[in-house]
Amino acid sequence: MSVRISSIANAGEFDRERVVLQIEEDCDLGKYVVFCVRRSGPNAVDSGNVPAAYWFADKPVKKGDVAVLYSKAGKRSEKVSESGHTSHFFYWGRPESIWTAEKRAVLIDTRSYKFAAQ
Repeated sequence: MSVRISSIANAGEFDRERVVLQIEEDCDLGKYVVFCVRRSGPNAVDSGNVPAAYWFADKPVKKGDVAVLYSKAGKRSEKVSESGHTSHFFYWGRPESIWTAEKRAVLIDTRSYKFAAQ
């Protein structure tokens, strides 16, 4: 996978709460979805219970960049660091904190998904 979750920062602090993603290869971030899932054990999730999901908009990103997904509402933006890497800021638009001790973030690469037949 070209992207990985590096942390959930400031969980429970709504204005600062965010999922931080490290870009490990050049790719289109629009091929990734973050799911908020409920824990069912120390290393397990309740696969039948997905309270929220965020599918990134199409956005070319480069190796070394960072994508930051805030839980709150806001306007997408980016900032280039002195090292030349870009931090891309996204906003989920949730009304309250979602990251608690019983929830986990799961990152899915959707490059092989198929729409259901109608």
